[in-house]
Amino acid sequence: MDAAQFNLAKVPVDKAAAVAQGRRNAQFNLGWAYANGDGVPVDEDAAAAWYRKAADQGHEFAQFNMGRRCNDGDGVTVDKVAAVAWYRKAAEQGIPDAQYYLALAYRTGDGVPVSKASSLAWLHKAAQRGHVDAQYALGVSYSTGDGVPVDKEAGLEWTRRAAAPRIFSGH
Repeated sequence: MDAAQFNLAKVPVDKAAAVAQGRRNAQFNLGWAYANGDGVPVDEDAAAAWYRKAADQGHEFAQFNMGRRCNDGDGVTVDKVAAVAWYRKAAEQGIPDAQYYLALAYRTGDGVPVSKASSLAWLHKAAQRGHVDAQYALGVSYSTGDGVPVDKEAGLEWTRRAAAPRIFSGH
């Protein structure tokens, strides 16, 4: 790489944050490659190791993937408590899938004490961010009074949202 392609003098003032961001993204991408056999053989242990490095640096999607891996035992030992901890980190960064899985954990007591209130709070967050399964679950909860007072109108609204056609942007 020559100086015209990469000039350290042009790195943003907050160099440490920029470098850390690049490193964790690269680590996440390596995790993805090993998990999916994208240019390398599938290697669940390597995938988990790279996801863990990125997750430890706050990469929200790596944190979610670590939650799934801890839940399912892909490349790591099954650890439901650790799964919940990783889901929570990603959920707090606004990842709807993590919010949904955290809601499920609270509903079932998988790695965390059962709490319908916490489950519904996380379902709401995921549903508001467009998570279809969370929207449907809220529709059922409101329609049947599961953890909330029966509210047929709210149940129908959340069910409609879940059933609405989606336009995907390719992301």
